[in-house]
Amino acid sequence: MSLPWLEERRRQADQRFQELGFPDGRNEAFKYTSLKGLKRVSETTETSKGHLTLPHMKRDRLSFIDGDIVENTLTEHEFVGPLSNFLDRAEDHLGRLSGDNTHGLAALNLARFRDGLYLKGERGRSEPLVLHVALGALHGTCSYRHLIHLEAGVKADIVMTTSGDENTVAHLNEVTEVFLEAGAQLDLTWVHRGGKGLIATQELVAQQHEESELNINLFAFESGTLRHGIDVRQVGSDATVRVAGLSLPQQDEHVDYHLDLHHRAANGQSFQNFRGLVDTGGQAVVSGKVTVTESGVGSDAQQSLRGLLLGPWAEWDARPQLEIYTDDVTASHGATVGNFDPDALFFLRSRGLDEVVSRRLLAGAFAREIAEQVNDPMLADLLREAIDERLKSMLGGST
Repeated sequence: MSLPWLEERRRQADQRFQELGFPDGRNEAFKYTSLKGLKRVSETTETSKGHLTLPHMKRDRLSFIDGDIVENTLTEHEFVGPLSNFLDRAEDHLGRLSGDNTHGLAALNLARFRDGLYLKGERGRSEPLVLHVALGALHGTCSYRHLIHLEAGVKADIVMTTSGDENTVAHLNEVTEVFLEAGAQLDLTWVHRGGKGLIATQELVAQQHEESELNINLFAFESGTLRHGIDVRQVGSDATVRVAGLSLPQQDEHVDYHLDLHHRAANGQSFQNFRGLVDTGGQAVVSGKVTVTESGVGSDAQQSLRGLLLGPWAEWDARPQLEIYTDDVTASHGATVGNFDPDALFFLRSRGLDEVVSRRLLAGAFAREIAEQVNDPMLADLLREAIDERLKSMLGGST
């Protein structure tokens, strides 16, 4: 089906990408993330699908590998499915939020995306929309696009998992646009398990109207190179956004979360809670910026960014930022980094626990706080198990 409006937007986006190119260190938003590895992606000639097992959860599911849908277990949802099936309904929203991005990756995505999630929750729906979207990338650059629109009072709970293969080189370029009308609620959880050869660049751009609620949870286990941008714009009063994230990078793994939260209406709330446990040779970055405009009176903005270094040459970079243009605001930010508390270790050792077990207990308590932010109890349990397994790999010892 030919859609002239889409062809024109793709053409303009491709032109924009040619002007901007891939971002580098001269772009402040990519100061800590190098995309030089994309040259390896462009040079690969591998075309085989290889082997990639996508994670499964007890939810309705859409699964994609290299842009192609490989599984669809959706049942009764009229306006939920692969974006490629709903492009004739997407004209009013596709590219509307991400079009003013200051780097070329969003433009590249709009020009070349193959598929992704389309979800429209229509007003009057009483049951929440609950689903799992599994994304895989094995070879070359694969662009996924998601469009989520919740009308007034509708709720949805979506888990996004991104995966790569340890032995292949690929670029997963993902853009998600979210529109929340009055009183809508969206819980959105990303779980990233990319192999060392996966470069993942992800962008979420969201617009919130009055009394809407957006809960974002980010988990990076096996990260390769991951850069995830979050841009939330509160344009209606009394909107709330909560963003929690956990980074667990090991040797040669890089995780960069970059947040821009905009309070543009009265009485908005934003909460950032990030934890990073960084092993030898790993790097975790969190840049969290909050902007409160003159119309954002009565806003409440809280930031907590904490890092724990598990070995030498581990790096945690935290950049909390506040820009406030009105007086009637409650705001705070804090960033800490350090090693294990020697007093806490001594206490556990004095109770008969060995060094490895003591370190894992402290690390687990530090990390699992982020899993507690997830509203779905079954999903939270799965994430706690995944955290424990990852910490076993990082710190040793038995389960």
